[in-house]
Amino acid sequence: SAQLLLDQPNLVRQMHTDFYKSGSVIGSTVSYQASLPGFADVGISPAKGLELIADSVKLAREAATDTAGDCGGGKKFVAGSCGPYGAALCNGGEYTGEYAVKGGDPVQEKQPTTTPFTRSKTSVFPLQTSNVTIQQMKEFHWPRISELVAAGVDCIALETIPCLTEVIAVCELMATEFPTTPFWLSVRAGTPTTLASGESLQVAVETAEQLAAGQLLAFGVNCIPPSLVIPCVETIRSAKLPTEPADCSVDTLSPLLSVTELSSLIECIQSGSCKRYTRRVAVYPNSGEGWDAENRQWVGNAEQDGCIGDKAVEWWRAGASFIGGCCRTPPQAITKVHAALLHKTKGVHL
Repeated sequence: SAQLLLDQPNLVRQMHTDFYKSGSVIGSTVSYQASLPGFADVGISPAKGLELIADSVKLAREAATDTAGDCGGGKKFVAGSCGPYGAALCNGGEYTGEYAVKGGDPVQEKQPTTTPFTRSKTSVFPLQTSNVTIQQMKEFHWPRISELVAAGVDCIALETIPCLTEVIAVCELMATEFPTTPFWLSVRAGTPTTLASGESLQVAVETAEQLAAGQLLAFGVNCIPPSLVIPCVETIRSAKLPTEPADCSVDTLSPLLSVTELSSLIECIQSGSCKRYTRRVAVYPNSGEGWDAENRQWVGNAEQDGCIGDKAVEWWRAGASFIGGCCRTPPQAITKVHAALLHKTKGVHL
């Protein structure tokens, strides 16, 4: 999708428009795989790469503005999409987490650590396929997040994170470098209780909240089969709450956030004045097919069907607060999700 920023920006804008018109309240920029190392591999300079990342925000914002009020939803939001380090390797690493240093321990400190790293928008650090450290992950993520924030996203979407080391890296980075930027963190689960790397999903939740609860809009799962959603939601909701801020809770089964409530939450985080934290769960599975990295194609059978709206209601009943779709989810599926949830909730759909 990042290639389309260069070749077909009008198609990107139209894609955003189609999803917003289908009922999406939050749209994510096509920057998931847009990284300086990735651009360098195809001969694009760091300066041009950063310009394309900023363009991803501009195109999404234009579509959001043009469709404001469609489906009775009022404002549309733009999330800056940031895929994991492994997505830039183009070898399916985001589905395994095998590139990361192993044995990342749960964070014990109450405050984020300050693992040193180099902040650069002009240097392209070489990627490696194993033993990637927290420092290297920060150096990878910082330029893109910095550009997305500067371009005016409403929040950052850290997506398909497959391992605990990267959970620590991105949460430290957000808390220390972008402390008033709202974000959600969505991981790639391998089982109902583990990340793709095999590490504990529950520990990942607790670690993320301990590092950055004051900024988290939601913790969730994405790009997993629909059948895995409910057991993952149960694991996330059962994790221990952080000790700070003092007022913490798990979101109860209630209507999804309204557009007004989401706006207020984002503004509260941006002002640095949030004094309470509510754990909300985001779910946006793929079609159920698997990605064949070697042949670069989707394989297997899709689980999404005409009952996607019914599934969305089941996910909401299980405790999901942000509901949408990931790979191979067309606008028509979001229309069904929107219609099904509209009668039961106030409705925020990704």
